[in-house]
Amino acid sequence: VAAIGASRNIAVASAAGDLVAFIDDDAIPPPNWLETLLPAFDDPLVGAAGGAVFDVPLGRVDWQLCTCTRLGAGNTDSPGPINRYLGAGADPVAYLAGCNMMIRRSALQQVDGFNPLLTGAYDDVDICCRLNDAGWGIAYVPAAVVRHDRAPNLTRDDQQTIRDPYRILASRAIFAMQSTVAPDETAVVAMLAESLREWTVFADQQLAAGHLTPVEHQRFVEQADAGARDGLAAGRGPRLVTVIPDPPRHLFRPYR
Repeated sequence: VAAIGASRNIAVASAAGDLVAFIDDDAIPPPNWLETLLPAFDDPLVGAAGGAVFDVPLGRVDWQLCTCTRLGAGNTDSPGPINRYLGAGADPVAYLAGCNMMIRRSALQQVDGFNPLLTGAYDDVDICCRLNDAGWGIAYVPAAVVRHDRAPNLTRDDQQTIRDPYRILASRAIFAMQSTVAPDETAVVAMLAESLREWTVFADQQLAAGHLTPVEHQRFVEQADAGARDGLAAGRGPRLVTVIPDPPRHLFRPYR
């Protein structure tokens, strides 16, 4: 499935547990990862828990207490405590890295699952935002560290350089338009215009350094523009509803 939001919904529907853990295919957890996250759910009001992310290419922990504004401006090393970023309408709002999070199935059912419109980014921000606004607590567990290799994908190459910003901009636009009940489209459009300027400067720098050919540079800028335009159009529509079923307990043995 090309869209990460839709992929996560398929995974949840297939999972047997009442708590569903999420990790990327280029991330490696320690043996005690699940055990470290589980105690957070002793509090029945906690809907999601997750930990830090060790970025292998950078050689350091690069994702800790993560927050994001309703316009999609993220901070992966925010000052605590996490309660500063929780509560209905919080802006910025706390979120968990998608490669290191566990979510209560009943909470996912309440908020209609992940947003299937999000193709390659902001799926983790969006789900945490919705859980928060629905009254669920979000727990950050620093000891639950996952190693993330950041493998090449449709957006970045094997040197961790962004080669196609389409999915980033499209997903940010969709999130910004659907993260509140009454989005300020003027503010979203202004944010996208500024973001496009920043990505164009990045492309110009890559061209000057010889990392992009003139043809690749032109395509990069065109893809950025298309992502912003398509994301804004998609975000104007309603957030799609995904019915999360009860667990198929006859298929798998739940983790205990």
